[in-house]
Amino acid sequence: MNTFTKKIFIWIPLLVLFLSGCEIIPSFSSSSGDTSSLDGLPYETTITTKNISGNLPNSYSSDASYFNKDDVHFYSENIINDFYEYGFYKKDDFIMRSSENLDYRQAGWMANLNSLNEIKSFDFTGIDNNCLPSIHLGAIFGEYTFKVDLTSDSYTIPSGKYKFFKIVGNENIETHFSSLTISWNSKPSPNIQKAKRVVDVVSADKNKVETSITTVSTNFSNSAYWQSLGYAINYDDAMNRTNNKAQSGSSKETDYIPSSATSNPQNSDGIYYRVSTMNYGDNGNSFRINTLDGSEGPVIYKEAAYTNIEDIAAYVVAFGDVPPNMQFLKNQGSSAINNWGENGRVNYTYYSNDNSSGNYRYETECLTHSQYFSKSSSSDEYWYHYFESDVGATLFNDEPYQRTTYSGSLRPYNDGYKITRGALRFVWTKGWTNSEHGKYIAGEIEESYERNIYYTSNHYNDFQQYLNYYGGWSGRVGNTENGNEWNEYVANNHTHMMPVANLVTLADLRSKL
Repeated sequence: MNTFTKKIFIWIPLLVLFLSGCEIIPSFSSSSGDTSSLDGLPYETTITTKNISGNLPNSYSSDASYFNKDDVHFYSENIINDFYEYGFYKKDDFIMRSSENLDYRQAGWMANLNSLNEIKSFDFTGIDNNCLPSIHLGAIFGEYTFKVDLTSDSYTIPSGKYKFFKIVGNENIETHFSSLTISWNSKPSPNIQKAKRVVDVVSADKNKVETSITTVSTNFSNSAYWQSLGYAINYDDAMNRTNNKAQSGSSKETDYIPSSATSNPQNSDGIYYRVSTMNYGDNGNSFRINTLDGSEGPVIYKEAAYTNIEDIAAYVVAFGDVPPNMQFLKNQGSSAINNWGENGRVNYTYYSNDNSSGNYRYETECLTHSQYFSKSSSSDEYWYHYFESDVGATLFNDEPYQRTTYSGSLRPYNDGYKITRGALRFVWTKGWTNSEHGKYIAGEIEESYERNIYYTSNHYNDFQQYLNYYGGWSGRVGNTENGNEWNEYVANNHTHMMPVANLVTLADLRSKL
């Protein structure tokens, strides 16, 4: 059940840029590399290299570039500014160029990640008519069903309700342009004030992130404080509890909406920080959850049972899957109870993350590709493969629209005799798949920072991302947060992609507090 089709690189859409004067180019290396207005988008958005939020690269060295203008988020590939070669003077414009690491020429391109209304026209300035791009249009995110090969520097859409575009340069020549003006047919609903920036990862240091993960043989144990909240003393205690169908973590009731989310640290653009630091003990069988206040966090143990959302989320980050008490199919309630008593959970299954059509268009799309450090562009194992599982609550799910829809009587999720499913779920990346929304895992996720964990308390309408520290949750993003009714799809007010958190080490984040 779930989320938006994107037929282009996970970080899909982009705008291809070029400036006046085009050069036939032999092969070159490929590039890579705001707040919301309360009134929604303007009728027109003019993009120049000087008025966008986010930086375009000055050389073809990174994998992708992201930028933002008037709350439209753009993704670009093989596009730079201030290019200098063959006697050209540096210019403050966009340049899109072909890639040299492909057997055939593939032009750079740029597309919008979230367009919030129907597009009316495109106008380029400073572009050479000998190297005009093509424009691909679509009504659905990532599906560009209508292609136009431009014959002039302006184009007005004659018909069709297109909200998304991808601009693709000529395959054989470099294209330049100094600005692009996009016009919309009308302003969207004021509810679009909830629009989110999609990525902010420019400060991520891959080497620093990867060296912040440590594994030692030391036996990790929980302090008296954490033991008082229900945590197992050590690995042996956790395994004894496992053998007795008992959980090894917090016995505290799950909060429907983590209360700490809105107060968690964010950067100046409102982007949350996700901690990359990972501390393992017991030769990788135990994991200490990060805390921001410098205190010693609780320890969880591999193959032990957990029921609190803090422990479950940390378990997925640490070990790449939910705890064993949550690994039962929807129809395996009896097995879940027989093996784990009241701690058993069901609905362990593939999650399509596809809200492009059908009954689940109100769902918010989780990230589909790596947004931190790109995998090889030649790899087929590139799309995130998602799984889901129920989260149980002792007093059932108590959000008002769910109480009337699901409850009848407020039964616990699992009373040891029967499982009564509610609307609380975890959705997480279980591996890589080689096709969009693919059902089969084509590769394992080895990097812990590629393990995205989302919690929903209202049946996929809204999600919160886990940020890898105790109490570390982003604010809610999604359908009802955008002002829609529960399970109601409103096209102009839909969240197409989950925002990404800044990736930082624990030490760096503490230094910001």
